[in-house]
Amino acid sequence: MGPRLRYAMVCSSNQNRSMEAHALLKRQGFDVSSYGTGAHVKLPGPSLREPNVYDFGTPYKYMHDELRRKDPDLYKRNGILPMLKRNLGVKNAPQRWQDNAADGYFDVVMTFEEKVFDTVTEDLSNRELQLIKSVLVINLEVKDNHEEAAAAAKLALDLCQEVEASLDAQNKTRSRVVVGRHGIHIRPWAHPDLTEVTQAHWIIERVQREQWLQYGVRSPRPIIVVTPTYVRTFQTLHLTGLLHSLLLVPYPLTWLVVEAAPVGRPSNDTASFLARSGLNFLHIPFPEPMPEESRYRRHAEARMRLHALRVVRQRRMDGIVVFTDDSNVHTVELFDEAQKVKWMGAISVGILTHTGRSDAMGDPEVGEEEKEEKSPMPIQGPACNSSGHLVGWYTYNPLPNTGAAFIGAGRTVLPMKMEWAGFVLNSRMLWREVEDKPDWVRLLGLAYWVVCLE
Repeated sequence: MGPRLRYAMVCSSNQNRSMEAHALLKRQGFDVSSYGTGAHVKLPGPSLREPNVYDFGTPYKYMHDELRRKDPDLYKRNGILPMLKRNLGVKNAPQRWQDNAADGYFDVVMTFEEKVFDTVTEDLSNRELQLIKSVLVINLEVKDNHEEAAAAAKLALDLCQEVEASLDAQNKTRSRVVVGRHGIHIRPWAHPDLTEVTQAHWIIERVQREQWLQYGVRSPRPIIVVTPTYVRTFQTLHLTGLLHSLLLVPYPLTWLVVEAAPVGRPSNDTASFLARSGLNFLHIPFPEPMPEESRYRRHAEARMRLHALRVVRQRRMDGIVVFTDDSNVHTVELFDEAQKVKWMGAISVGILTHTGRSDAMGDPEVGEEEKEEKSPMPIQGPACNSSGHLVGWYTYNPLPNTGAAFIGAGRTVLPMKMEWAGFVLNSRMLWREVEDKPDWVRLLGLAYWVVCLE
């Protein structure tokens, strides 16, 4: 069965990127059109200040003949004449996206620049609804030159073939979505038909899965997850939630569960739970009880995590250490980011807390802006500037309605103000002897790890 959807390729001038993709998809039998979103069609001239400007609708042949008369050597050398010759073999003239209402609907719109993507989606949202039909808008970020356009056209073809294949959930073929250095942005359009919405999300999920298979971590390092726990009413409930997150991690994983066991051995309930988990785990007893008062539990849990790090050091476990409390909520992307850590990394942690303003939040007399001011986001983690450089730290302030407190680079952040879950580290930092360990890690080891781990 041939292609069943209608496609639109859109760039700024409907000359290079969109036409390269249009020509390729047309040869493959796709129902495809192409457009530009600019005010005029612009082609390079003798200099940056002297572009060749045409109105949309001006035939490609007219542009080709005019530029050939002006300077055939220049426009042949920069590829403009061959491009226009290719274009006039596809259609008569460049078309403007904003004026294409008479062309009917499209199932998939593919853009090749973020500002074009924004223009298309804004235009779609402002159009009068005539058909209750969804449209999938996808952006491939592509530089406007002939080489990048040719490469992007092949990627667009692969993506369109994947979209067609995803229409049938029983399709057994495995076409690949190859995106390479071109980032993909996908925006599902709001739609009242649940079947259409499900189909759109199925396409997105399949594209993302194929992207991960193609461009995910090639040589992933094992993940070492450290979790302190203790017997209580909701222990199994919390551990089950964390387990479901860990089961989704696509990397080799070992779960170090440290349980407060003052009698010298961990509980049978926890051991039974871990045995059924399906994960590779170590159940580590901690020879101290968990304090009944919550203000002392923080210190006890810190000692439990250090106890787990001693095990990592003694066994020379190799991998990335992630600290996950059983009552926390974790996203799978956290473990993807952990793979990027060389020695130590810091991540932002949101703190779920009661603001003490529930009455104001539900008051219809309180405006949205005032509500936002009364509910600051409690967060802990690094503060970076626009260049990505560390300039300070956000720490959780437990006082009501204070959110996060900023501590500048010139000040000291007290350990009690920092969450363990906000740090990821290479387990080799804990080993006694590692050849490639940086000097700052060695100094840190002398000052801290020797004291804490021995």
